[in-house]
Amino acid sequence: MTILNQSASSKSGRIMSWLRRHLPEVVAASTMAAFALIVISCSSKQEKPATAEISAPEVAASTPEASATPVATPTPKKVKKHRPTTATYVNSDYGISVTYPRKYTVNFGDDAQAIWPGLGPVASGFGNSTGATVATIELPGNMYRDTDFATGFLKISVNKQVGREQCEQFAMEKADDAVQSAAVKVGANDFHEVETTVAENLKQGNARYYHAFENDACYEFAIAVETSRDGADDSTPQVDRTDVFRKLERVLATVRIKPIEKQKEGEDVHDVVGGSPESPATSEPASTLLSSDKL
Repeated sequence: MTILNQSASSKSGRIMSWLRRHLPEVVAASTMAAFALIVISCSSKQEKPATAEISAPEVAASTPEASATPVATPTPKKVKKHRPTTATYVNSDYGISVTYPRKYTVNFGDDAQAIWPGLGPVASGFGNSTGATVATIELPGNMYRDTDFATGFLKISVNKQVGREQCEQFAMEKADDAVQSAAVKVGANDFHEVETTVAENLKQGNARYYHAFENDACYEFAIAVETSRDGADDSTPQVDRTDVFRKLERVLATVRIKPIEKQKEGEDVHDVVGGSPESPATSEPASTLLSSDKL
């Protein structure tokens, strides 16, 4: 028993002696091992497997290069104004207005006298009391090319010297008796109508006269067509008189006769033409041309 106890004590003493000598090394080694474990643990947390990211190549936005030369501003197109195809003749003194194609010719004043080419002046339906020729509207001379057409026109006259009953009758200058008329309506107007013919030297003129009594005066509208075979070949075709009269009747259908105020004593209702109110140049009936697009 004594031997065993001594042996155990001797062994314990050796262990304690070894610990005293190597304890600092053991503690240092343990500390370093623990520190190494901590470092490895932190490194493993921070080191993650890199994920491969595939990114599409950036495409540079294409910006159009600024033009070196300035862009010219387009010039706005001029708007072509529509020119009316018709015109209106207005005579305020007699209250007359009539619309006709612009390509026709209108004459008034001293130029209003209508003439048959080669036959002389166109007679009026007033007989010897001719009245006043207000205006004449004439068709273009080249309207019926290569035919025997000579002229076509509408003549407007007013006679204040005849009464209503006389206005309904026609006294032609070359006729001894009054010509009986027929009542007709053209456009908005009621007329009395007669038709006459004059012919001489291969020339022939046909005229239709229309009378209306308004404003205490007799209004006469004569539409006429003349043809001429003088100097024409036998092969020259005749103009379609019906078509010519139809064109003139369309103009006649636009005639308007408005009531006019009666002239008071000492009052001059005529417009001043080419002068001043103090010194008027003339007292002719006032005529006006207006553009329109009705016919």
